[in-house]
Amino acid sequence: MVGLGRMGASMTTRLIRGGHTVVVYDRDAKAVATAAAGGATAATSLEHLVAQLTTPRAVWVMVPSGDATEATIQSLGTLLSRGDAVIDGGNSNYKDGMRRAGVLAAFVNAVTLVVLSAWILYESIARLQHPEPVQQNVMMAVAGLGLLMNGGIMLALKSSSHGDVNIRSAFVHMLGDALGSGAIIIGAIVIAFTGWEIVDPILSILIAALIVWTSWD
Repeated sequence: MVGLGRMGASMTTRLIRGGHTVVVYDRDAKAVATAAAGGATAATSLEHLVAQLTTPRAVWVMVPSGDATEATIQSLGTLLSRGDAVIDGGNSNYKDGMRRAGVLAAFVNAVTLVVLSAWILYESIARLQHPEPVQQNVMMAVAGLGLLMNGGIMLALKSSSHGDVNIRSAFVHMLGDALGSGAIIIGAIVIAFTGWEIVDPILSILIAALIVWTSWD
């Protein structure tokens, strides 16, 4: 429970009476001490609160709507993991909750893509040091199919990408994939005519950089 005003404190008491283990945090240390005296587990910060919860975590935010809620949920977004839940129990408009959920989902997606690009970069460097034979026809066929699929999804998302950060994130991701597929096709043609198999890992490094760019955007 984050926020121990009248409602937050009351809900904490009811949850403890119901047999739940509740970790609490509030900027007011006295409020935290009072809740701890009633059976709650005290936390001195959001980081401390999250560290004391077992996964999957559920964090109930009971702070005033507006900047306080925005700041709290943004901070939790950097601390929680996939599968955790944030419950906005303040007086926020439901549209704000939907928007925040989209932002958190986009953030998790971006982190996942950055991790994926790091793996691609690692494998590409290994192939630069130890080149392997490349099947150009397979490269062109798979990349061509990917280009068609990404282009179709982009057309479907284009009209909705301006009003939703999550849809825009998906649109930019598809754009990056389409550019990557186009580069792979060009690379396969170059390898077929020149035999320069080193082009394959170089393209992989560029694609990893492209994934990071689309994640950042």
